[in-house]
Amino acid sequence: MPSSAVAYVVANGGITTEAAYPYTAVDGTCNTNVTLVFDPSPSVAVPNTVAAFTAALNIQPISIAVDASKWSSYKSGVFHNCSSSPSKLDHAVVLVGYESNGDWIVRNSWGTSWGNAGYITLKKGNTCGLLNYGIITGV
Repeated sequence: MPSSAVAYVVANGGITTEAAYPYTAVDGTCNTNVTLVFDPSPSVAVPNTVAAFTAALNIQPISIAVDASKWSSYKSGVFHNCSSSPSKLDHAVVLVGYESNGDWIVRNSWGTSWGNAGYITLKKGNTCGLLNYGIITGV
């Protein structure tokens, strides 16, 4: 869950930038000699309603958890073939915006070759369980 990651970062004094410490997708040991530039505390849970998520997105992106078990073949369009059950949440992503019709825009961590240049559009509502869990930081 994103809250576990935020709690870890807060407990360890912050986090660096991706440019300073890029993701390499290989097992190894962590480099602890980095400059910490962002302290995400405090973090606030976003109430699990469309209205609350929309209002929060008008201020900043939201860390969310989703059911991404069927996302691997996504290329484009509006996706809705997933579970909204809280017990099915298996992936942390960032909700970055919404379309004028209410569909959600999500940035994934699987790289720009996946989906629509690294993004997926989810059908409005609680598609893939995205309303079940959301936090914003630095508020």
